[in-house]
Amino acid sequence: DRFANAGDFIFTFTGNFDMDEIKALAQTYLGTLSTTGRLESWQDVAPPLPQGVIKQDVFKGEGERSVVQLLFSGPLEETSRATELRLNALAGVLDIMLREKLREELGGVYSSSVYAFTQDVPEPGYFISISFGTDPARVQELVDAVFAQIEDLQSNGPSASNVEKVTAQQSAEHEEKMQQNSFWLSNLKDYLVYGDEDKLSTLRPEFQATIDALSAAGIQADAQQFLRPDSYIQVTLFPESYAPAGQ
Repeated sequence: DRFANAGDFIFTFTGNFDMDEIKALAQTYLGTLSTTGRLESWQDVAPPLPQGVIKQDVFKGEGERSVVQLLFSGPLEETSRATELRLNALAGVLDIMLREKLREELGGVYSSSVYAFTQDVPEPGYFISISFGTDPARVQELVDAVFAQIEDLQSNGPSASNVEKVTAQQSAEHEEKMQQNSFWLSNLKDYLVYGDEDKLSTLRPEFQATIDALSAAGIQADAQQFLRPDSYIQVTLFPESYAPAGQ
């Protein structure tokens, strides 16, 4: 049913190929696909994320190791490349802070990561994921340390050195991505799907100016806006045999 009708398909190619050759291949293998004139749409079947503070412990596995996943999310008025950069900068700064605190100072994690992304559909929104692995007995201590670092970022903002590290990393990553076919494919796909010129802004010279405009005050304000202590999901994996104190 899906491939019996290619009437509203869009095929996008990126890479180092010969134009005449790929045109001939497209005519042979794509131009002969059946089309019935049917136009398709989509419907949202995913349940919405729960609101408020949600905590869930899962007891599975045999290894003496726990994994903690924290997810902050919320709506956006609209998504843009500038918003994505701001969220990535916030995630980058917090990633540095948590690595220094949880791993280097407290010696409590095997690894930690902070990742941010946005979505356009079904509704514009953002997600910030924090995860780390640790000894089951130290889960609460380290979760408390995570929120203490978030509060510090919201109250005092990031250090100048961390802002510099994050902006330098974003610039370097952008230069690297510009050499990858997947980067161009993703940008062209977003432009074709959403029809928004802003989706191509990452290809323009002013993209670097957006990175350069990131500031400590801006990251602090974004931490206050996007890392809300009254709305997040926490899921913790414990070994199946582990019994927390008092249970």
